[in-house]
Order: sequence, then structure tokens, then C-alpha cells
Amino acid sequence: MKNRYLKFSTLIMLVCFGLTTILPAAALAGPKHGPIFKHVPPGGQKVRHRGDDYFFHRGLFYRHGPKGYFWVRPPLGIIAYSLPVAAVTVLIGGLTYYVYDNVYYRRVPAGYQVVQVPTQTTTIVHTPPAVPMNPADSGTQVVVMSKILNVRSGPGINHAVLTQTYMGNVLIIQGSASDWYYVRLPDNTYGWVMKAFVTMPHNGAQG
Repeated sequence: MKNRYLKFSTLIMLVCFGLTTILPAAALAGPKHGPIFKHVPPGGQKVRHRGDDYFFHRGLFYRHGPKGYFWVRPPLGIIAYSLPVAAVTVLIGGLTYYVYDNVYYRRVPAGYQVVQVPTQTTTIVHTPPAVPMNPADSGTQVVVMSKILNVRSGPGINHAVLTQTYMGNVLIIQGSASDWYYVRLPDNTYGWVMKAFVTMPHNGAQG
């Protein structure tokens, strides 16, 4: 009986010790999505959205709680002044989106607006937007000469990269502007490529 009592007492002590070591660690772990700040991060801007106050800093939104300022997922319709650093550009249904942590943004005059997740999950055929047309070029095939060629959202290296195409791929010219072609890719998506990295295919005719 005495040994059984000692074993039970030892078990209780071990459980109590475990709780005293685990609970403080859990309490200090903070919220799932990041730390809590005592003050708004330096450079943060206040954003009013549908009656609620948010604070925007480097592409992320914060709310104020009892313990300080904590990160939140941005609500639909709110406008960010800039995108999160790790945001990626995707083309879905002919529209350009910017995505970070499964939050979708569209470019608007004031910045980047949070929008509904598109119902289409893959890039599809779409009608190309109006671009400068050269009747002599439209419909012409060109072949990619570089190993990897960036396909951009506009005619310039300052425009976002939508996707990439590869050596030997055949592209169909839709329009042109200066040193750029607006082309249709093999998967029926569209974008701008530099003329310097494509060439007209050889038809093999001789004599």
C-alpha cells in the first residue's frame, strides 16, 4: 500500500511539473499568424474600412486588440497601398491577379484591392485586349530562341512577369509595340515578349 501511494504521489508531481513547463511556453508562443506589437509598426498607416480601423504596414494589415496590434487577413474590398513582398502574379480568365497567402488582389487606381478568389482555377483562353496592331505582323508565327523567355503584362521590363515560355515554342503575334510583340502562347494565354529573343520559323524551301 505504501509503495502504491508513493507511485501515485510521484505521478502527480510529474504531471504538475509538466504543466508548469508546457503552459508558459504556450502562453509565450503568441498568435498563429505572427507577433503582437505594442505599437503600430513604424511607418504603418491607418485604414478605415466599413466602420473598422485597420493598420497597414509593408503589404500586411493589423488590428488593435487588448494586448497590442496583431496581423489579420485583409477583408474583401479593402485597398492596400502596396503588395506583400512575396506576392506572385497570376493570369486567370484573362485577368491579372496578385496572390499572397491565398488572398487575391487586383490593381486599382488607389493601390491593390482585395477581391474574391476567382472561380476559375486555371488560366483559360481569353480575348486579347486592344494593343497596337501591325497588319503585316498579326497572325505571324515566331519561334522562341532563348532557353527561357519571360512573358510580361506589358511592353517593357518594368511590367510584371506573367509566365515563361521556352526555346522552340511557337508563338502567334497579335500585335506589336516598339521592341515587343504581343503574342498568343501554346496554351492559349497572352503576353508580351521581346522581339530580340524570337525569330521567324524557316519553312525549309530551297532553290
